[in-house]
Amino acid sequence: TRRSSDLVLPYTKGVSERLQRSFKKRNINLYHKAGQTLRQVLVHPKDKMTPREQCGVVYETECQVCGDRYIGETGRSLGERTEEHEKSVDKRDSKSALSQHQETTGHVVHTPPLIDHIRIIEKEPRDLHRKVLEAINIKLKGARLNRTDGVELPDVYLPLLKEEGGARGDQ
Repeated sequence: TRRSSDLVLPYTKGVSERLQRSFKKRNINLYHKAGQTLRQVLVHPKDKMTPREQCGVVYETECQVCGDRYIGETGRSLGERTEEHEKSVDKRDSKSALSQHQETTGHVVHTPPLIDHIRIIEKEPRDLHRKVLEAINIKLKGARLNRTDGVELPDVYLPLLKEEGGARGDQ
């Protein structure tokens, strides 16, 4: 068992042994803790998910022609949602804001696959929180392709959000 007079220090070859001898003379136990191990660097039990596989995200894309921005959110996989956008564009049914923009302007928003032109800007698994983050990003970034502003946000919050630099304060 360790006492209050025990110390735990990171191991440094040569220095640690000298410190241990010095502390032992003063009746203080010194324990060494290894730094980052090779196992910690190399072994990752979970593979990183591709953007296509990620769920619970707020994402954005821009029109290749005019640069207008679209911001959306989905609780499902981003791949599923972008496929819906692509089908809407192919069918010219205006179910998607992207297909509506393409129909009204003649702009080809993006060449398929759309997923290659989408950037995840927020990750949030909780539905209402994600919708609020989407609304904040739409307001702050001026997403003109969006048909709605998402969840209604009181305008009184906008100056504070702009001052803090975005939805999560890191934009």
